[in-house]
Amino acid sequence: MSSGPSPVTWLPADGPGRPRPPSSSPHSSTSSPLTGTPPAPPAATIPCATPSPAAGRLPAGPCLELGSGTGLFTPLLTASFPHVISVDLSLRMLQQAHGRSPVRIQADASTLPLPDSSVTAIAAIDMLLFPTETARVLTHHGALLWINQLGSDGPLYLPAADVAAALPGTWQATESEAGWGSWAVLRRTR
Repeated sequence: MSSGPSPVTWLPADGPGRPRPPSSSPHSSTSSPLTGTPPAPPAATIPCATPSPAAGRLPAGPCLELGSGTGLFTPLLTASFPHVISVDLSLRMLQQAHGRSPVRIQADASTLPLPDSSVTAIAAIDMLLFPTETARVLTHHGALLWINQLGSDGPLYLPAADVAAALPGTWQATESEAGWGSWAVLRRTR
C-alpha cells in the first residue's frame, strides 16, 4: 500500500475541522471513523427515476462517498443510507460541504483510512477508480455504485464490464443509462 499513514482530517457537521492523529496503520480496526455508527435500518432502494429490479436492493449500512467534493450528491445518498461518509482529497471542498455531509474525511482514495470490510456501499460519482482500495473497504456483500453523469462522453467514464474486470475477485454488474448519464451497481460474487 503506502509507506505510512496518510493525514486525515475529520470534519463534524456542527463545527470546524480538527486534526486526527494518524494511527500506526491507516487500515487498523481501531482507527475507524465509523465508531458510534447507529444500527442499520432495512435495506435502501436505488435512488433513480426508474429503479431496475435487476440491480436489486442496496445493502443497509454505511455508504462511503468517494470524491464527494462540495457534497452536491450527499443529500441523495443520505436519503437511501443510514450513514454517509464523504471522502475527498480537497479540504476546501469538504469545508464547502458543511451542512450537506455530516461526516467528512480528507483522504486520498488510493489509501483510504478505513478498516477492511467497513462499508456496505461505495458511491463513486464521476470519480477515479481505485480498485484495490474499493474492494478492501467494501464488505463482501456490499455494492459499488459507479455513476458517470455524462455517460460515455465523460472524462472518467468506464463501462461496467471494465470496472468489474479491474476490481480484484469476480464481480457482477447491472448497468443502465439515465438521460445522458450512466450508472452501474457492481456486487462481488467471489
